[in-house]
Amino acid sequence: GSDGPGGQLLAYRETPEGLTASLLAWLPPEVSVRPTHPAVAPVGVYAGQVFVGDMEGGGIRRVYLDQVADGSQGVVFEFTQGLEAGVNRLLFAADGSLIAGGAGGSAAFGELGKPGYGLQRLRPNGRSVFEMLAVRARANGLEIELTEPLAERQGWDAAAYRVRSYRYEPETATATDERREAVVSASVGADRRRIFLELPDLEPRRVIELRLPRGLRSDAGQPLWSTGAWYSLLRRGERPGEVLPSPEGLQPNTLTTAERQAGWRLLFDGESTAAWRGFRRKEFPARGWTVEAGTLHLSAGGGDLVTVEQFANFEFSLEWKASPGANSGLMYRVTEEVSPSWASGIEVQILDDRGTDALHSAAAAYELYPPENKTLHPAGEWNQLTLVVRGSQVEHWLNGNRVVAYDLASDDFRARVAASKFRTMPRFGKEPRGHLVIQDHGNEFWFRNLKIRVLD
Repeated sequence: GSDGPGGQLLAYRETPEGLTASLLAWLPPEVSVRPTHPAVAPVGVYAGQVFVGDMEGGGIRRVYLDQVADGSQGVVFEFTQGLEAGVNRLLFAADGSLIAGGAGGSAAFGELGKPGYGLQRLRPNGRSVFEMLAVRARANGLEIELTEPLAERQGWDAAAYRVRSYRYEPETATATDERREAVVSASVGADRRRIFLELPDLEPRRVIELRLPRGLRSDAGQPLWSTGAWYSLLRRGERPGEVLPSPEGLQPNTLTTAERQAGWRLLFDGESTAAWRGFRRKEFPARGWTVEAGTLHLSAGGGDLVTVEQFANFEFSLEWKASPGANSGLMYRVTEEVSPSWASGIEVQILDDRGTDALHSAAAAYELYPPENKTLHPAGEWNQLTLVVRGSQVEHWLNGNRVVAYDLASDDFRARVAASKFRTMPRFGKEPRGHLVIQDHGNEFWFRNLKIRVLD
C-alpha cells in the first residue's frame, strides 16, 4: 500500500520480536498510482501471483514473485483497465473469478452517469492471452517466460528490447539515477516460451523497466497484450542465463540461405555504403549520413540518399527507427533528370505518426492512398517496411500487413494525382524504372536490413 503515488508490496511475518515486514516489490507511480488491497490467485495460469488494485489510476496490476537465494522479489505487470471505479478491494472466488470492489471513484473510470462504486466480477473465459507470465533474475540478465510460444524466428533481436533502470524512492515516489541498460544479446529457448536477455551490468536495489518489441507474435499469430514489466531487482540471481547462438539470417543485415536462393541481396551490410550515393551526386554524402552500430544513421543535413542502381520490378525491404515526431520517406522509380526526388518518384511515407492525417501517415502513398489495417511501432522502436513493384501494380507492407495497394495504370490513380500537388509534375509516377531514394527531411532516423530482389 501507500499514502501517496506509487507504493510497496510487503510481506509480514510473526517473529519473537513481533511483526516484521520485508520488501517484495516496488510499485512505481508509472504502473500504479495508488495501489490498494492485494489478493493471491488460487488457481489458473496465474496461480500464486499477487493481484493489486489501484484506487486512483484504476484497474488491476499483477505481481509475479521471483524466488531468489535470500527470498522473493517481484515484477509488476499491467493486468486490466477500464473498470467502473477505482479498485479498493480484491477477492478471488471459489470458481477462480476475481471480484473487484470499487469505492469513491469518478466518471473517469467509466461512462458518465455510472456509479463510481460497486462490485465487478472478472471471470476467466478460457481463452489464452499472449503476454509475459513471469520475469526471473539471472546472474547475467533477465529471463522472460511467456504464456504462449513465440512465432518461429522471433525474439532474437537484442536491439529491439528497451531496458532502463533507476533507483526508486518510495517515500517521495521519485526515480533517481536513471539510465539505459544495454541488452548484449537475446536468446530464445527451444520451447519458444522463454527469452533470455543478457544484461551483465544490472545493479541490485534498482527498478528494471522492461519493454518487449511490439511486433512480437505468438505461434498462433496473437500480438502481445502488454509489453511492459517493472522488476524490483533487490538482489541478483545466482544461476546464469544461457546465451544461445542466433539462427541463420536473424542478425541484422544478413540473409538466410533461402533468401539468397530466392534472389535477395543486401543493399547495406552494416558497414559498406557502396550501394548508395547522394541524390544528383557521384559520392556518398560527407555529412548527415553515417554508419553507426550496423545502421545507416540520418542526422539531417546530408540530402536524399539514392541507390547507385536503377530498378523496374522489384521487392525491397528495410527496417526504420524514428526519433520522436520525425519524418522521412522512400521514393521509387526516381529519375535524376528532374528535381526534387519526389517530382518523379511516388513516396512511401516513413514517419512517426503524431496527429498526422491518413494520406500523409506512415506507409501511405503520400497524398494519394492512405494505409489500412496498419500496425505502427512508436518512435524508438523498429518498423519493417516492404515495397513490391511489378509493372503497374504496387503494394506497401508495414510490419507484416499489406496496408496499401494500387495500380499506376488505373483511372483511379490518375484521378488522385490530378487532385494532388503532383498534377503539375509531368514525370510523376510515370518512369518505368529508376532509383530508390531515402529522403532527408531534416529529422533523425536509423535504417537497417535494406535488401532487394528483382522480379520478372
